[in-house]
Amino acid sequence: MNNIKSINLEIIKPTDELSHYVHSVWFAKNTTNTQTLSFEILNDGCMGLLFNFSDDILLQLNNRKLILNTTPVLNGASSDLSKMSFQGGINALGIRFLPTANLYFFSEPIESLANSLILIDDKIFKSIESFSLQLTQAVKNGSSNLELFSIIESFLITKIQALVDKAIYAKNEILINSIVNTISNNSEIDIDSLCLKNNINKRQLQRLFKQYIGITAKSFMRLKRVQSVKDRLTNNTFTSLTDLSCESGYFDQSHFIRDFKVLMELTPKQYVKRKQQDSDIK
Repeated sequence: MNNIKSINLEIIKPTDELSHYVHSVWFAKNTTNTQTLSFEILNDGCMGLLFNFSDDILLQLNNRKLILNTTPVLNGASSDLSKMSFQGGINALGIRFLPTANLYFFSEPIESLANSLILIDDKIFKSIESFSLQLTQAVKNGSSNLELFSIIESFLITKIQALVDKAIYAKNEILINSIVNTISNNSEIDIDSLCLKNNINKRQLQRLFKQYIGITAKSFMRLKRVQSVKDRLTNNTFTSLTDLSCESGYFDQSHFIRDFKVLMELTPKQYVKRKQQDSDIK
């Protein structure tokens, strides 16, 4: 696994005006790189836009490969491991949307965009083509990450202001936000408890996830649970894998190991060993 420092990764969180819609914007830059630098990324249930201003980037999701060059790519919400390989000079950025904000930005049904890598155009994301050209020109002019971030914020705020008063976008937004926050703050919760806490039935829950997020509630909950486990393994905040399994809401060790391996392509024990060998694995 390559060192994250080799791509000079910078992550910027949105201002208050965008904080309910955007998770973060990341920047990667190393224009003198001549190596192939590969990274594995545990998905978080967010959809994202990827922009590349340098040499090709190889993307992989669900055994599908796609080259990211000058055309922006949509990385749909997924419960699978993403892989990204920089193949030469690096100058790229990505926008990560909060799971509940997808309806504000994308024209296609959210479910149809999930678990996929898509070369994106104005039919899917209105004005993306002119926006991409604006970013490309700013990069050519030597704009800093903060200056690029300002361009991104202005563009997204304009889109939100044009849509925010439409009832269809606000419908059920409070409810789906409550559900997502409940899962994010308590990754051990089960579906029955989640429904009870939010006063809905399982069918309503699945319909909301299909409409707003694109993946099932069960898949999203498993993602958050494995993310929590991964964070504890990374930060070494556990006493034993057996205890961590119980504390994470798993009733048996085999289920714990299976979920982690499905999403990370490593068992928890293998992940810990790999972390010990390379403290920069992400």
